[in-house]
Amino acid sequence: MFKLGIALILVTSMLGTEGSKCPDIAPLISQPSCGIAKECVYPGVNGYHIRNEDCRRKEQGKSPFLTIKGGKCPTDKPYCPGSVIISN
Repeated sequence: MFKLGIALILVTSMLGTEGSKCPDIAPLISQPSCGIAKECVYPGVNGYHIRNEDCRRKEQGKSPFLTIKGGKCPTDKPYCPGSVIISN
């Protein structure tokens, strides 16, 4: 049984079952920030959250955030599609 487990681990690592290279976690620091892309804005809990979302956007072929600023997002652009809106 032990050998079967080792073989399974080796096969999975060789097949490259990894998905995203972007981090899935961010420190729980409440410091509202905003990622500003060309066409939309993305509100986040903190800068780490925004950078993680920026990484995912790049992986999906979407335009990256041009800037990340502290505070609430401007209201002159729509929220980025698929974004989770976090109230400040």
